[in-house]
Amino acid sequence: MAKNLHSKFEEIKNVWTNHDNYLAPRSLPKVKLSSDEFLRNFFCAGPSYHYILDSPTLTFDFVSPSVREVLGIEPAECTLTGMIDKIIHPDDIPFMMACEDKVASFLKNEIPPEKMTDYKIAYTIREKVADGDNLDSLGCAENVYGCVRPPAACANQSNPKAV
Repeated sequence: MAKNLHSKFEEIKNVWTNHDNYLAPRSLPKVKLSSDEFLRNFFCAGPSYHYILDSPTLTFDFVSPSVREVLGIEPAECTLTGMIDKIIHPDDIPFMMACEDKVASFLKNEIPPEKMTDYKIAYTIREKVADGDNLDSLGCAENVYGCVRPPAACANQSNPKAV
């Protein structure tokens, strides 16, 4: 068994090392990142932002500074109403509402409150970004329960972007 694992590692290592200049000659020095920068760099392949939504009041407890770079909005000026009314592409609102409805029903009717943190909600919507273009965005609402994933029923034929 150990020999088999070693040979598979060597096969993969050969893929990496057989490409000239693919692997750096040495590691870069470690850089200390803020928790915001760490989350952005670790979980997202490109520019991103995140926020924490206080569910009972539907207000943001926190908006990452990177919302300025991505959406062109100052964190202090970011509101849920503004996000829905001005940032989310109008054609995606019905899809978002259907997903949020399914998620709420699923969490309320199928999941005990103490298990809600075990679930994540994710779906894609288009958002107007700082340069005025629309960009497909993986929406993931952070609230007191954590980041939650919807049942597969949100993914449907009418919106092939659903994850």
